[in-house]
Amino acid sequence: MQVDQIEDEIKQKLQTKMELEGQFKNGVSWFYWIAGLSIINTVTYLMGMDWSFIAGLGVTQMIDVFTESLYGSIRVIALFINFLLAGFFAFLGYLTRKRRNWVIILGVVLYSLDTIIFIFFQDWISVAFHGLAIYSFIKAILANNKLKMLT
Repeated sequence: MQVDQIEDEIKQKLQTKMELEGQFKNGVSWFYWIAGLSIINTVTYLMGMDWSFIAGLGVTQMIDVFTESLYGSIRVIALFINFLLAGFFAFLGYLTRKRRNWVIILGVVLYSLDTIIFIFFQDWISVAFHGLAIYSFIKAILANNKLKMLT
């Protein structure tokens, strides 16, 4: 009877660990989505298209508009700056492999500050998606903490 209980306990711990791993990976994958969609937003803006992904960085969209109106055809500056900003978010995603919560917290702070841009322009759909990403980041932190307690 005890062997069955031990097996059940091990199975339950493994299932819990797998669920927490999934929550962590889903949460931190937002770093890559934010980076990629921000670059796509910049490229589409530079091509003259009038649409963007709502999960991208607001700051990169502001840079696009600012550099176009200031420099006209010298849009390479916006692309370079936006690649740096998006690359930083991708780098944060990479750093999460070490399971350091401070990296995710930094992402939460930066993306929360980015949300202010969309609040200012009353782009409530983008605000909601930023909120969803921040919520996912927080779930990743909580999952990471629980995973540390399991080991």
